[in-house]
Amino acid sequence: ATGIDLNSGAFKYVASINEIVFSSDAYTVNEDGTATITILRNGDTAGEVSATLALGNGTAIAPADYDNTPITVTFADGKITQTVTIPIVDDGDFEGDETLNLSLTNPTGGVSIGDRNTATLTIVDNDAPMPGTLAFNRSSYSLSEDGTPVIAVTVTRTGGSDDEVSATLFL
Repeated sequence: ATGIDLNSGAFKYVASINEIVFSSDAYTVNEDGTATITILRNGDTAGEVSATLALGNGTAIAPADYDNTPITVTFADGKITQTVTIPIVDDGDFEGDETLNLSLTNPTGGVSIGDRNTATLTIVDNDAPMPGTLAFNRSSYSLSEDGTPVIAVTVTRTGGSDDEVSATLFL
């Protein structure tokens, strides 16, 4: 006899892939931009399917830094790529780069959520730090002959408080 014996145990059934995943596990956007996130449909592309893109706080906090409204991502029959946008808030505050967490949830239409179901979006800060200005609180100070100060020397910081600053006093 010739041919292949499919009942021999040498073959096993493998279910077809039908999943939705992020195209990457990390995305970046400038604070004055709109984030573009690409989501892929792998495997079987028959029929309409959808999932929810959920957004959660990392170091970025909604609604001050981004719009955290969940986004429904729908793939039409045969469609393998969807791109969604996430509005970012350009707040004018120096705060360094911030992150938010993305996750795919609530699959419908027989699709599953694949292994790359979470991602991080980094918002690159576009605001310059405002360190401020250091100044003495008085224009002159006195000392006693023995070197004891008559009044305490006070330095104030105005016009900003971002980052650490220092000054050296020479007497």
